Amino acid sequence: MSILYNNSLFERLQILAEVMPHKPALKEVSGKQITFQELVARVDTLASVIHEQGVERGDRVLFLAQPTITGIVYFFAALRAGASVVLADPAMGHSVFRSRVQASKPLHVILDPGLARLRRMPLVAQVLRSRGAAIPDLTVLDELTVIIASQHAAETAPDYDEVTQGDNDEAVIVFTSGTTALPRGVIHTFASLTATLSCITDTFATDSSNIFYSSQLYFTFAALFSGATVLLTGAAIIPPSKLYHYLTDHKVTNVFGTPHEYEELLQYLGEKKLSFPENLREILLGSAPVLTGFLKRLQQAIPASIKVHCVYGATEILPIATISLNEKLRFEGSGDILGRPVAGVSVHAASDGEFLVTGKNLAHGYIDSGSFRVYHSGDVGEIDASGNLILKSRKKDMIIKGTHNIYPTLFESTISNIPGIKKSAMIGLYNDHDSDEKIYLVIEPEQDVTPREHMKEVKQALRNGPYSIDQYAWPDEIMYMNIPVTGRGNKIDKDALKSMVFQKVWKLQ
Repeated sequence: MSILYNNSLFERLQILAEVMPHKPALKEVSGKQITFQELVARVDTLASVIHEQGVERGDRVLFLAQPTITGIVYFFAALRAGASVVLADPAMGHSVFRSRVQASKPLHVILDPGLARLRRMPLVAQVLRSRGAAIPDLTVLDELTVIIASQHAAETAPDYDEVTQGDNDEAVIVFTSGTTALPRGVIHTFASLTATLSCITDTFATDSSNIFYSSQLYFTFAALFSGATVLLTGAAIIPPSKLYHYLTDHKVTNVFGTPHEYEELLQYLGEKKLSFPENLREILLGSAPVLTGFLKRLQQAIPASIKVHCVYGATEILPIATISLNEKLRFEGSGDILGRPVAGVSVHAASDGEFLVTGKNLAHGYIDSGSFRVYHSGDVGEIDASGNLILKSRKKDMIIKGTHNIYPTLFESTISNIPGIKKSAMIGLYNDHDSDEKIYLVIEPEQDVTPREHMKEVKQALRNGPYSIDQYAWPDEIMYMNIPVTGRGNKIDKDALKSMVFQKVWKLQ
């Protein structure tokens, strides 16, 4: 007989299944959908299946399935079976992916069928990764129990005993880039994860009338737990032409995304002389700086009926603060206004100006350094008389591209080991046209290296093999020049380097 675990997340699904059993919970762009009642029944069935496959309470399960109905069901099934789910981006470089699997110590992996097939075809996997496909180092999975995320698993659940899981039990581990090669796995308990989802739905008044789309799991789950129907595209990144048609054809009312995603959509609509879908009610923007240049372009393109809010948060605590488009555009001071903290979140500035954050939605801690009671954001600024957070600078050497915080030091040591490289550095320069940062890899070569030929070797090395890095950190441009250093330790002078790269880029334009 199986043992299944009731927890605060699954209780919410059960309530929704009782209150609105026949309402669609998840809907794929293909038209396939599942109701709340069917979702709960399917989760029970698959939880029983994976329990029989050896998943026990407290086991960590690596999650490498696509954002489809089947993938989401397996995610909840792992929690229902008592496991903690480890979320890892398959686009990570081989060394980073391996170190994060080793740090989190999962016993099992829920694997997408496509990746399962590629385990038997390593050469094909290498070729696909070199062309931009999100494929991790699959050899890392050899010591784990593999559970294929198949939609053809058993249809009915066997009898089971039910046990209540504690709010302080580990629920999810989400990785955020660290400032060194050490992985940073953020542990959310059921209490902190439930508080996160509640905080999102309470702040943005998401309800059962919404049809919601986002490529970000937190906002997807928050919308689901509010009773909204969630649209799934089956891919983390989709081109703007498809995004427009998905939003229109499926009458999506609420979205969350990055400025870059909606900058691309703006450009597509302008080229095709199209308007924003009339069915949209609210656009939430976050996971990257939301700057005024982009917001002005967005404001001109959308009808006044669409509400736009900018969200400030972190993997450790989400959301932290929010501000409307109009409020942000009215700000005339220096720095980037992030808005006021949401209900239940407290922020104060330390003596050096760093924002220190607490709240019920704060994660338990990191897998490599224990629990914490305060989140040290690394963002430096001030809090004005109205309670608004004003970002002035960052303590961290960080590039923000799309939905990813990229810490150059995490990758520079790997890149510098590529033959022919004497020294390397990664910097980011904001590109207003794309509403995103552009990554420049600067290489100081060894003597007798020919940059043009060497660059081809570097690009290939970054995509495959021992020197591969996370796909989202692949450089947009590679430059060869002497890298400036400063101080007795000959530390790379990033400020001087940024100035040199900016001048070179400006001259080429």
